[in-house]
Amino acid sequence: MDWKNLLSWERLWKKDEHEDPERSAFQRDFDRIVFSSSFRRLQDKTQVFPMAESDYVRTRLTHSIEVSSVGRSLGKKAGTHIKGELENLRLVPAHVGEIVAAACLAHDIGNPPFGHSGEEAIADWFKSNPDVLDGLSPVQREDLLKFEGNAQGFRQLTRLQHRHNKGGMQITHAVLGAFTKYPRQSLVDGLPAGKRVSEKKHGFFDQDRATFEEVAAKLGLERKAVGAWARHPLAFLVEAADDICYHIVDFEDGHRLGRVTFQEAADHLRPIAFPKERPEEKTTYPTIDEGDKVARGAVPSGAGNRHAHWRGGNGVQRQLSQDAGRPP
Repeated sequence: MDWKNLLSWERLWKKDEHEDPERSAFQRDFDRIVFSSSFRRLQDKTQVFPMAESDYVRTRLTHSIEVSSVGRSLGKKAGTHIKGELENLRLVPAHVGEIVAAACLAHDIGNPPFGHSGEEAIADWFKSNPDVLDGLSPVQREDLLKFEGNAQGFRQLTRLQHRHNKGGMQITHAVLGAFTKYPRQSLVDGLPAGKRVSEKKHGFFDQDRATFEEVAAKLGLERKAVGAWARHPLAFLVEAADDICYHIVDFEDGHRLGRVTFQEAADHLRPIAFPKERPEEKTTYPTIDEGDKVARGAVPSGAGNRHAHWRGGNGVQRQLSQDAGRPP
């Protein structure tokens, strides 16, 4: 594979787009996704905890924004390592960050309500109603019996959103390649699902295979078999950004909902925030003992119970939760 093709800013089924020196094609991809109705619908879709009563807990929308932020940083870092290649293409490291950020922003855009549980519910319905599958090809049947949100996401970007356009949103080939976590169809002869991470699921439906064929050809992706390709290198960064976010913020949301204790969250997150080779940083905020001195001089004598509550540790946890953005 060649970076000249992998970082192509050519759009799906669209040619001769006017170049804007102040706004790259990849930044326009990002903006198109932000303003799409498909992206807005993520605000009511579950990230991990369904039907949460608190507005602190992430939805698929807020999760996608956070993943995009991390992905942009990872992409820029990767761009510095291929700077020589970029200069020949009139690109800079920031452009690589824009590609990853746009792909991250859309990475869950095809997920049904309730995430993976929703996928299973759709698949179970087709398993319970096999008569509706009559007349379909084996690949088409497999698309429904193993319904996949990633494949639906590719369909949203390239067909359903702006459906009157050939190519849907007409996203750049580079962003579509980075978006596609599983570049294979649901049934591939000689390549059973699960051999590798990139092969355990499918990333497009049979009806959209010709579209992905076009994307893969423009990017120069390596073909593994009929209906299966190697991943775009930047797809690994999209996956990493997603993993980084949900492995950390799920603890925050779990603590907010009372599913994870403060100590459990701290025990898991402290090694990440303060690796062994780096000493734990001292806060500029007053320590508990220093806070006591202030409290003793400022709190009325009748507030002894509240002071004891603070000393017992409950106040500390509550204050930390307030700092995280939630009401006491």
